[in-house]
Parts: sequence; C-alpha cells; structure tokens
Amino acid sequence: MKINTPFGKLHQQRWGQGTPTLALHGWLDNSASFIELAPRLAGREVIAVDLPGHGLSDHHQHGFYHLWEYIPPLLHWLSTFDGQVDLIAHSMGGMVAPLLAVAAPEKFRRIVLIDSLGGPPYGSTELISWLRRLNNDVNEQRSYDSIETMIQVRMRGMTPLSYQAAEHIVRHQAYERNGRWYWHFDGALKAGSPVRLRDDDYQACLSRIKCPLQVILAESGWVAEYLDVPARTAWLPKQAQIDWVPGGHHCHLEVDQVAHVARVMNQFLSE
Repeated sequence: MKINTPFGKLHQQRWGQGTPTLALHGWLDNSASFIELAPRLAGREVIAVDLPGHGLSDHHQHGFYHLWEYIPPLLHWLSTFDGQVDLIAHSMGGMVAPLLAVAAPEKFRRIVLIDSLGGPPYGSTELISWLRRLNNDVNEQRSYDSIETMIQVRMRGMTPLSYQAAEHIVRHQAYERNGRWYWHFDGALKAGSPVRLRDDDYQACLSRIKCPLQVILAESGWVAEYLDVPARTAWLPKQAQIDWVPGGHHCHLEVDQVAHVARVMNQFLSE
C-alpha cells in the first residue's frame, strides 16, 4: 500500500489492530524489518513505512539522502492521524526519530529506539573520505542471477543477518527483469550524505524528547560495538528507560531474539 505525500509516495505495511504505531527501519532495510516483531506487539496496529529511497517508496531526484529530509514526508504521514501515535525506530530510523519528535512533540505518546543512540562519529576526516569516494558510481544498477544470491549478499552485509532475516528484507525490495534480479532501493543511498548531523545535534534532539522513551540496546549490537555508550546515554532525557537485550543489531528481526525484545517492549508500551 502506498500513500501520497507532497514529497513522493511512501509504501507501508500494516499488522494488527489497536493503538497506531509508526515503525521506522534502518539504512538499506525496509518495512519488512518489522515482520517478526509487529505480530508480537499486543493491542496495536503497527504501520511500518519504507523511508524514501528504500523498499518500494519513491526515490529522491537530487541524488543524496540527508537524514533531515525524511522529516517532511513523515510529518505529512502524521497529519493523517487525529490523535497521538507510538513510535518504534531501529538503527537509522532511530536517528530520524528524535528529529521527528522535536518537530512534532504533540504527536507521540511513547517512543522506542532499537539499537540506536545517534549517528556514527562524524567530522572533517569523514567528509574528506566521502569526497574521495565521489568517483565511485554508486548509482550503477547491479544485477544478480537469482534472488537466492541476493539473500546471500544481504546476509554478509555491514550487520550480518541470518538467512531468514535477510530473506524478509530482500524479498520486499527485489524484482526480476529479463531473467536478472535487481534491488528496488536507490543506489545513491550507499553513498551516504555529504553533510551529516554531529554529536551535539543528536544530543540536542534526544534531550528534548518529552514523552516516555525506551532505548533497547543489543548486547552484541552496533551501538555496543561502535559508540561510547555511557557518553551517549548521558544525552537522554531523565525519563528515558534503557533495556539491554541479548542478540545483535537486528535483534527485533532475528527469530531467536525477537520474542525477548517484544516482551520488553510490550511492558513499556502498556504502561
């Protein structure tokens, strides 16, 4: 199902009935990231959106994806709801969520971030590295001989996935043409943004979240491996609740980890 916004069409998937709950996925993932978690969340309608350039949503025309550009189409989505919604956000979606919460604080009842505490460190060194990669043709449309090959590629991504988890992600954004298989997501996403938010930007937004906030961190996840967790948790508002769970970065998608994540989340969302 797609919804029209002034900024292009957004594809979404829905599960369940009850409290409307917006779900935002991570970088190069899509709405299928919540296919295991959503049915385990009690008494709510989970509406997972493919962010622009991802999944089956429209691509940007200007070639880059800045984090803050996800906000206008999501604000339009929120305007279709009269009351408040809950928000669940994983990884890059969890970087978008604090910006969205500051832009429309009255729209959110509760927010859950999954293995997300702001973006990776970014400064002049990272900018120079990005500029030197500009000659790479990230928009080249790579093709594969089968969807099975694509699943194997996704399993070996920056954050490794099991076969079943990778299959969920791939089948939602793969298509076949003339006997070859392609990704539907925009190849420009792989280049990243030349201008990114810095630590004080994330801190400013996270600290201003007014509603109840839960941060679920994976014991073997991306946050634990790459970020200074004590420093980042100091950015959180005083009402924030931090819960550690077993598993990796996609703990909400892996079948041997998602039940624990759902229990922890259900307890928070039902309070």
